[in-house]
Amino acid sequence: MADARPPARTSRWILIGGPLGLALGFAIGSFADTSSLLPIFQPIGALWMNAMRVAVVPLTVCLLVLGVCSLPRGKDLGRWGSAMFACFLALLVAGAAITLLIGVPYLAAYGPAPIDLPQIAGRVPAETPPAKPWTDILLPSNLFAAAASGELLSLCVLAILFGFAVRSLPLESRRPLELLFASLRDATLTFVRWTVALLPIGAFSLALAFGASSGFRVAREIVHFTVFATALMLLLCLLVMIATRLAGRLRWADYFRVILPIQAVAVGTRSSIATLPSVIEGAQRLGLPEPAIDLVVPGSSSLFKANRIVSSTAKVLFMAALFHVTLDPATIAVFLGTIAILAFASPGIPSVATGSTFGAYLAAGIPAEGIVMFEVANSLTDFAKTALNVTANLAVAVLASRWVARSEAKAASGRPLQSSPI
Repeated sequence: MADARPPARTSRWILIGGPLGLALGFAIGSFADTSSLLPIFQPIGALWMNAMRVAVVPLTVCLLVLGVCSLPRGKDLGRWGSAMFACFLALLVAGAAITLLIGVPYLAAYGPAPIDLPQIAGRVPAETPPAKPWTDILLPSNLFAAAASGELLSLCVLAILFGFAVRSLPLESRRPLELLFASLRDATLTFVRWTVALLPIGAFSLALAFGASSGFRVAREIVHFTVFATALMLLLCLLVMIATRLAGRLRWADYFRVILPIQAVAVGTRSSIATLPSVIEGAQRLGLPEPAIDLVVPGSSSLFKANRIVSSTAKVLFMAALFHVTLDPATIAVFLGTIAILAFASPGIPSVATGSTFGAYLAAGIPAEGIVMFEVANSLTDFAKTALNVTANLAVAVLASRWVARSEAKAASGRPLQSSPI
């Protein structure tokens, strides 16, 4: 599969280009006339955003269809695989619920004051469309009309439903469709990779336009979001640790001796894969069964990123408050479902605005300019994301071990199986 990951050099220039554009934009807007300079940079940002928008619909649809098709089937998983994916689902639901329960009231009380986007060349303010019934918004009657008008929310729902339809076909009929969508995905990701290479230029141009119109206010809100998202992820990390200790019946001293070195490596490397040997060693020190060490720990590290549901939900809530976007329950539900599926469908693609989740934010109504502007926050929150990921990976191994042990005990005693302890 093609990779939309920006190279390390590009990532460094993203961190430089955004803040530099904001600073220059503030200086120009405060001390000089922007009428002659901004028309030069605004079209550059518009061209970059148009290139991303071209790829959004095919990339989002292909990823969702393939994601649904690749979801594991119960009969093929076995006991350990079923326990592992049940833990994944429980952590996703818990992460989304905690983020919404804390984030919504916090942003209502202390959220950012809404700002108006600068008029970027190439983006024509559209007239307010006539109100549609929620049924037409969620599931349109005309697929091609929805695609032409860019109704990504509807397309996400249709893609998920179509994925389940393809999934239900016999293997000889399903395989050609999966290969077709995989080829379209890889071709689109190649185009996205080319576009991502120009992200520092696009980010600089957009940031300059933002800075000229709003000064350092956008930079202040990016810092606000960074603190907000980091606090949520660290809180969930703490709650996962408590749940792991209680459900796994571990001693606090033993658990801390294992988890703290793992988290230290995670913060230092900011890579879940690089921390995998430490997680495996920690699972061995806790005395977990071999299937938990050989199957669950590597599977969690490669398939499951607990931070995505928290960081993405926090981001969409914050940007909605900042850019005058109203999120109704149906939109939030589709967004969460899309993020959850993409978390399993594309483990090799980073959850950045320029990657697989760009379409999910657009479907929620977030303007593309705002998504790009908040790209810089991804690197600032990496340490919290990785710490949460590795803590959740070890938690899944402990909880799955506990689940399988209880299941085997119930089966041996002849009593009916009860639900998972989580």
